[in-house]
Amino acid sequence: MILGELAKLKIIAYKDPGFNDSSRVGEGLFLAQVNPENYSINYSVYYREDEQAAGASGYDPQWEKNLPRTMRFEFLFDGTGAIPSSVSELQSQAPQPVQDVIGEVASRASVIGQIEHFENTVFKVRGDTHVPNYLLINWGTLVFKCRMRDMNIVHKLFSPEGFPLRASVNATFLEVTPEEDESRETNRESPDITHVLQVQEGDSLPLMAKKVYGDERYYIAVAKANNLASFRNLTPGQEIYFPPIERI
Repeated sequence: MILGELAKLKIIAYKDPGFNDSSRVGEGLFLAQVNPENYSINYSVYYREDEQAAGASGYDPQWEKNLPRTMRFEFLFDGTGAIPSSVSELQSQAPQPVQDVIGEVASRASVIGQIEHFENTVFKVRGDTHVPNYLLINWGTLVFKCRMRDMNIVHKLFSPEGFPLRASVNATFLEVTPEEDESRETNRESPDITHVLQVQEGDSLPLMAKKVYGDERYYIAVAKANNLASFRNLTPGQEIYFPPIERI
């Protein structure tokens, strides 16, 4: 990894809860313009709280189940030009009058376009499946399979014409646990077999380790098995060897 390089949080969209490469949505890859400052994880437990015996002084609520985790992020969308965007290179290569036009359009349309792409990835109902996308959030070693639960958009800055130039989105995601992941969790003694996977656009080593072993923490063992100096430096089409390993 080059010093100073910072991995961007990404959200990859899938059509079904298998989270297989074959079900990835073609345009369903969202890269955060700015990484969140933090994120929160919420754990909830459901107890039968209404079953205390009449007149009893002691109380031991009966456990029913652990509820799916939720994660909450705040995403920033900026169109003021303070944060470099993908139009910067195009703008620098154009004549000055064209540069001015590109900059004017980008500053007014980029926030609208970014939020629209975010909504299409995480929120909108698909025409073919009639449900929103399944999502995989990946940032460094974080791998979280989920679906959108709720989000709130706040527009914070506007141009003189009323175009939004900056916005924040507070989004909460509800964990999804596919059956194959649940099987791995409940049968940790089952032997692993060797896998060789081809890197897809947007993949990371923790993400791929999560797919194979059901736990992203195994990415270090995979990196060693493949003599990788950096787990972030993967190339689409590259083949990664996933050996049988002793479970943590």
